[in-house]
Amino acid sequence: MLKIVHPPHDYTPVLRALSLTSLADMRVKANLVFIKKLIDGSLNAPSLLVQVNFKVPHRATRSRVPFTVPLHCTNYGKNKPIGLMMRLANEDPSFLSLP
Repeated sequence: MLKIVHPPHDYTPVLRALSLTSLADMRVKANLVFIKKLIDGSLNAPSLLVQVNFKVPHRATRSRVPFTVPLHCTNYGKNKPIGLMMRLANEDPSFLSLP
């Protein structure tokens, strides 16, 4: 916008010095905790729970992903909240063991 040339700032040393986590990591954790609470019944939101697609295999497989995430052609569809949470849960191997 103003076209001012400046080097990108790295906040990693500050985060480590203050023992903080990045906003992106906090967002991922919040999404995982939310979907976990939605599934285990800590949150009473049937309209959201209906949107969660559980993966039910027809035969025994080694796949451990708990959700079937629908394919989307756009970033808008790919980043819908419930779909994003299901995708993050599939990518996190420790999801099923979250408290």
